[in-house]
Amino acid sequence: MARARQSNAKANASKAVNKIKDQRLGLIVRFLMKKGEQGATNTDITDHLLQELEETFVSRTIRRDIDHLRNFRGHSIEFVPTRQKWIYRGPPGADPDDLVAERLTATELTALCQMMAPMLQQAVHPYHADATTALQKIGRMLPPDQRKELETQAKRIRANTGPVVDVNRAAIEVVKRATQENLEVEVEYAARDDKKHNKRVIQPHELVLNEGKWYVLAADAPGGEVKTFFLNRGRNWRLTQRPFRRKPDFSLEAYLDGTFQMMRGTGPKQKICLLFEPVAGKVASEQMVHPSQKVTPKPGGKVEIRFELNSLEQIRRWILRFEGEVKVLAPPELKKQVRAAGKRIAQRS
Repeated sequence: MARARQSNAKANASKAVNKIKDQRLGLIVRFLMKKGEQGATNTDITDHLLQELEETFVSRTIRRDIDHLRNFRGHSIEFVPTRQKWIYRGPPGADPDDLVAERLTATELTALCQMMAPMLQQAVHPYHADATTALQKIGRMLPPDQRKELETQAKRIRANTGPVVDVNRAAIEVVKRATQENLEVEVEYAARDDKKHNKRVIQPHELVLNEGKWYVLAADAPGGEVKTFFLNRGRNWRLTQRPFRRKPDFSLEAYLDGTFQMMRGTGPKQKICLLFEPVAGKVASEQMVHPSQKVTPKPGGKVEIRFELNSLEQIRRWILRFEGEVKVLAPPELKKQVRAAGKRIAQRS
């Protein structure tokens, strides 16, 4: 509770500081607009702020504020050394109510739309309504021209990140809070090969979103090994008030190192070497599916792709997607598994 109150106090203080800063930025912009070509010195601006805010500011603060207005809020303010004055050059015809609105770069706008497009465009997405209202709120923070561009791009960009998984949003919030406050979680969980759900007590260390699916990296209480739990295989997620101590040597980067599509092995990394036929190789090389991936063109248009992974299960399934257009060169165990899987497919077809 004390930590929460302290956090709220810091957040409120930060909001107050930002509000004062925005007020100061607005006064500077309006003052320079009013001065026009006459311009204003640092002293002129500090005198104006003293009159309006009854607070004294140094020239360094004025320079920092103007740099912020130019670099982050799209205002053209020129400093004329011979006159030691700041002159406001634009944007022309700006709406006074939007003078200090944050501006995004063109690529920032595109990145924002690409990130939100899958949720906005699929009504069945569990976060569709939240993404819609979030975009509206973000739009209200932007200048009118960028607000319109944001709405246009959000409709125009088409993004499909794969099948929409019907996630339990309440479970996500439970796990998210558990990772933040280091609290144990009770859940009824059925692993892939389990025939029924079993009650588990876990200690969540991380919540991970991978290819549209949510995973919980957690230790079985008390203090077991960290494992990967697929969120949708659990039910009745309940946050307890029992604290746990995070494993001091746990690292998300180290845990995921060597995994392929969230499938993690327990042994050392193995060197995977695959040789693709031309068309399949072109398709496979266009996808960056793992950080260790190395693509090497081969004679005749073939493509060699190498990985370093600690699990063969998921890479085996990935290989089978190419319908025989890829040859496993190493390791021998993967070659054996792919052949066995191919025989099973043939027998059941």
